[in-house]
Amino acid sequence: MDATASLDLVLEQAVCTEPGLPCAFGVIVDAEGIRYLGARGERAAGSGQAASVDSVLSLYSVTKAITATLALRLVDAGLLELDTPAGDLLPAIDERRVLVAREPDGRLRTRPPTRRITVRMLLCHTAGFAYDFVDPTYDALVRERRVPNVGTGRRAALDVPLVDDPGTDWHYGIAIDWLGLVLEAATGQRLGDALRTHVLEPLDMPDTSFAPTAGQQARRTALHLRDPDGHAVARALGPTGRPEVDMGGHGLSSTLTDIGRFLQCWVAGGRIPGGRLLAPATVAMAFHDQLVGTQRVRPLAAVDPLVAHDLDLLPGVEVGWGLSWLLNLEPLATGRAAGSASWAGLANLWFWIDPAQRLAGMFATQLLPFGDPSAKVAATAFETAAYRHFRPLAVRAAS
Repeated sequence: MDATASLDLVLEQAVCTEPGLPCAFGVIVDAEGIRYLGARGERAAGSGQAASVDSVLSLYSVTKAITATLALRLVDAGLLELDTPAGDLLPAIDERRVLVAREPDGRLRTRPPTRRITVRMLLCHTAGFAYDFVDPTYDALVRERRVPNVGTGRRAALDVPLVDDPGTDWHYGIAIDWLGLVLEAATGQRLGDALRTHVLEPLDMPDTSFAPTAGQQARRTALHLRDPDGHAVARALGPTGRPEVDMGGHGLSSTLTDIGRFLQCWVAGGRIPGGRLLAPATVAMAFHDQLVGTQRVRPLAAVDPLVAHDLDLLPGVEVGWGLSWLLNLEPLATGRAAGSASWAGLANLWFWIDPAQRLAGMFATQLLPFGDPSAKVAATAFETAAYRHFRPLAVRAAS
């Protein structure tokens, strides 16, 4: 079976094997370009509209890698320094206080942090911010309507306490949303406009946006939930206008082709047609484990099972954290080399970048909760098939 047929079969099985996914998408790239694009299923379950390679997907936390790329591009341009306090550009971030306790009456007892938050801490998730779907206090603040859910795109959603002193440990959360505001201050542009100028246009990613156009909305894929019988049910699409804040941690929509071009840049060592997006040293730094001392990426216990299962992307594997993604510090059974980067999006999108073998890809659907077992199986099968068929090509291209 050739590569296309093999990968098509993975996607087909993902939507046809019970409990099936509503849709399944995949892209594979090497340093020379896109090697595979595929889609199966429906844009909205029961709609009769077939999923296609130009369907628009909500990226959720895949957005983080794109926002981080803008930050690193600004570092290369001398407009940003990783170890500069973020508050020098965005004073509001210095107003964040550390949570000491939540009193029985719901009041929060806080104190000033022991140090200031830096840009590197935001990229590394060591700034002290969390997410409401993995932190009980943040979850309570949202449920009590004291702050909006971060998914609303409202600025007030970021006004939460730190769960730890900056630089102390790794906590997955809204740090990249705050980074987006820092990048706006550094560029003098709204985040989406800065991304377009510095990242999206150089990479030819026209379908990537915080506010999809009418044409992109017509190709948008619905978010799905499982009903009590395990069947995927489409939810009504959310607001279509531009949010109050372009959330750098989760707010982008995109297509497989756009994501493929983004991944290709990284496996090509920062090169793009006609030049470079990132300096070689910057690319190398992004794949270097940034965690120091007792800082560790740890599994996260989900607070709301309707949103996410417990979060442990690579159980039993030694991992670190780069700028800004998970690093597997040992090789994986799929074929992925040690030192590769990966992360995911809440609606079960999974990407990886393997600089050693110059191979990258993403498997995606649009289904909650995160960590859906069928999606995890399909994502692993897709990556394994990609290495089986494309690794020899990638290795030859690198030599």
